[in-house]
Amino acid sequence: MPIMPEPHALASVRVAIGLEPGDNLPHDAYSRACTACDGWGKVETGSKVTAQATATCFDCKGKGWVAVGDERASGSITGGNGTLEAVPSPQLMTGEAEPPEAELLRANGFIVTKIPNIEPIIPV
Repeated sequence: MPIMPEPHALASVRVAIGLEPGDNLPHDAYSRACTACDGWGKVETGSKVTAQATATCFDCKGKGWVAVGDERASGSITGGNGTLEAVPSPQLMTGEAEPPEAELLRANGFIVTKIPNIEPIIPV
């Protein structure tokens, strides 16, 4: 029979199985559990294929909660840290010939860049 962990170890066990360390938090007035998925973020599809038995809930987009009012309409649970700055795109280095695989990888959606001063690993 499974037993309840000792009170001093309960928070550690909760974290180890993917839960928050405590469950005595006050309820957020700006969000509620998603009724479509009952707060799980996933729904049953009815598929008998194991990997397809569940799907992400469309109503909450997999978060398990939906916003109440405009305060959480962006989907953010935490407060902002100011304005976002654009992150520069990686620049392709020129001057050296690229391997033929680079263009094939780009055509398949991969980002291909060259890191300066790093020699490629050549299989033996």
